[in-house]
Amino acid sequence: MIYDRLWDKTKRVRNAVKGLYGDDSSEYEIVGGKRISERKPPVRKPKTA
Repeated sequence: MIYDRLWDKTKRVRNAVKGLYGDDSSEYEIVGGKRISERKPPVRKPKTA
């Protein structure tokens, strides 16, 4: 389908920008990626004994 091909191109462009500028760059954010510094850190639940 055309949607699958478009999504594939989008992922390729994002990966290219990520490779050139890094995944914490404003360029990566412009092409639709989420910057590493803006991601929430994972919250771990304490283990109960």
